[in-house]
Amino acid sequence: MRPLLFLDVDGVLCPEAFETTPPYAVYHDAGMDSVWWMPDMVKPLRALRKHFDFVWATWWEGRAAPVVGMLYDLPWMDYIHISDQYASVEEFMDGFPRGMFDWKVPAMAKYAGDRPFAWIDDQISDEAKGWAQDRWTQEDVPTLFHRPDPRIGFRPDDCTLIEIWGESVARTVTAC
Repeated sequence: MRPLLFLDVDGVLCPEAFETTPPYAVYHDAGMDSVWWMPDMVKPLRALRKHFDFVWATWWEGRAAPVVGMLYDLPWMDYIHISDQYASVEEFMDGFPRGMFDWKVPAMAKYAGDRPFAWIDDQISDEAKGWAQDRWTQEDVPTLFHRPDPRIGFRPDDCTLIEIWGESVARTVTAC
């Protein structure tokens, strides 16, 4: 089974250049969902699709596909339901370190089950990275969290690193 790749939107596929917009970013006017996006990332993201099943991990939820997905020529992708994922705070935090900053992690873990996954987000805490490391070392489930600079976004070099990891995981999981 192929690993999952959880993708955030803001600060990842759509850089959040507060002072200066990166020269490679292009503005897409979509009303309330207008974004800066990076046309040079279409091909690198397409290469990642050879090794991963993509899932949106963003507050955009279902709104991501018709705007951001279309810009990046991404196929239809499922998304984690962050807004209505949990009935209570206790359910949200069940099994996760108290005070964990990353509220998406429990939703991704629930979605992935025992499947390997990588998460690309510009807001990943050290606690979440520790959880990912423990999941891999203690549960033998490959897990990688990668945090790009939100002013720059997820770039081709980042894709290369994730692609190498995905190829390695796919070979390892297939060989078992």
